[in-house]
Amino acid sequence: MNIKKTWNWLIENSPVTRKWGAVWGIRTYAAIGVVILLLLILVAFNRSSAVSSSVKWARVQEGPFEVTLVESGEIRAVNQQMVTAPMTWSTTLQIVELIPEGTRVKKGDPLIHFDVADIETQLDLARDRLTTLHADLQKLEAEQSRVMMNLENQLKLAEYSYEQAVLRLEMRQFESEARKEEARLSLKQAEIDLARINKQLESQVIINNSQRMKLEMSIRQAENRVRDFKERLEEFTLRAPNDGMVVYQEVGSFNSRERLKMGYTANPREDLIAIPDLSKMQIKLHINEVDRPRVVPGQRVRFAMEAYPDAQFTGTVREVSRLAELIDFEARLKGFSVYIDVDQSDPRLKPGMTAQACIILESFENVLTIPVGTLFELDGRPVVFPWNSNRPVLIETGLRNDGYVVVQGGLKKDMRISYKRPDEGIAVTVYGRAEEERRIDALAVNLQESFDIFRQRGILYNYFKDEITESEKPAVDLDRLPPSIRERLMQSRPKGAEPEDKVGESGEGRGGGSGRENPGKR
Repeated sequence: MNIKKTWNWLIENSPVTRKWGAVWGIRTYAAIGVVILLLLILVAFNRSSAVSSSVKWARVQEGPFEVTLVESGEIRAVNQQMVTAPMTWSTTLQIVELIPEGTRVKKGDPLIHFDVADIETQLDLARDRLTTLHADLQKLEAEQSRVMMNLENQLKLAEYSYEQAVLRLEMRQFESEARKEEARLSLKQAEIDLARINKQLESQVIINNSQRMKLEMSIRQAENRVRDFKERLEEFTLRAPNDGMVVYQEVGSFNSRERLKMGYTANPREDLIAIPDLSKMQIKLHINEVDRPRVVPGQRVRFAMEAYPDAQFTGTVREVSRLAELIDFEARLKGFSVYIDVDQSDPRLKPGMTAQACIILESFENVLTIPVGTLFELDGRPVVFPWNSNRPVLIETGLRNDGYVVVQGGLKKDMRISYKRPDEGIAVTVYGRAEEERRIDALAVNLQESFDIFRQRGILYNYFKDEITESEKPAVDLDRLPPSIRERLMQSRPKGAEPEDKVGESGEGRGGGSGRENPGKR
């Protein structure tokens, strides 16, 4: 009654009723009521849908199926020119100028400048030395010219004296023998002086040539030294071998690799920068030892880039390394290198970018598959639960990937199966648990056998104590150890240390003694 009175009062006193009358008021509020009722029905429907969707289910699908292997790799160029550090051990190869990565360069453009302060200092010293030698050569030439001029003047004077002596001898042909003998002696002395001056002049020419050659050789050596330092300066400026884009390389020791950066001190002949040919790209990735037999050349690959997640690219496995290589030095992790040729030539693919590659190991058409989450295990056999049923259905499974399992028998296309197993009544487990338990049990057996061998050898380590005092250390029975280990242990004992007797043994058992029991072993 209260609701009816409230309704009548609302109709009589509402603005709509006052303006348009009771009929319009009733119609207006009736329409509002219908709208509210529809909203309530919609909310109830959504709640029922949410409740029904909380129980997940899936259909048995028929279509293509792929077994894939997903690994992360790095985009690289198939062909590239590598820029390496100079081959020198006498100078520290510290980078002081570095072109930004990704820069487009032309052939001959400078890429890296190393610290050349020491070489520039040596070059300045070599230039100073060369300048000094040139000055010494000029001084030597001036001195030699002065000496030669003096000798030539002496030669002219000796020639004049000789000519005068010849004339005097001719003029005294009709004089006394004494006068003629005096003239002959003067001529003889003039001949001797002339020969001496000629000989001295010839010797001085040889001396001058020798001095000049020696100094010129020093100058050539200095010039070669200057040229060598200039060439070394040029070597310490690395230039682009061809047109392309700058790509930094991983540098440093194996256990601390990092991207090339300013200030890095390079090793001789270390790869620093690559200039790749962007027309043909590849992916390099690593796989573990378990997956190595499954990956072969010719398999198709799909991959995506972290920078372009919506774009899909394709490629083909070109090569799989036969030998494992060390990937992580600290973890001693090894893997096999896989090289994938990229089909497309896309400007978005740049060296150094990360690619998520999906290698298609096997592919099938028109096979039945179910999600992995709908598969359970009962007594070690695969089962599923049909929609709205607690009875397990035994099925036959085939290959599987990360999301789906191939069904070889027991199910039909479009059958609905549940993701949820029954809460009570049936002891089912996650599919694959029994196999994992068997693997763990086998591993435990192997470990136990290994520990039994250690225990028999008397060398089992106590893993449950962080610190063991000298008196708490377990005694090692040397007689049970292999000869090689026993010999090393005996050699490592301190001098003067005697082997301890075992419990209950006398010294006679060790090769002589008093025969008394060791009081410390009672």
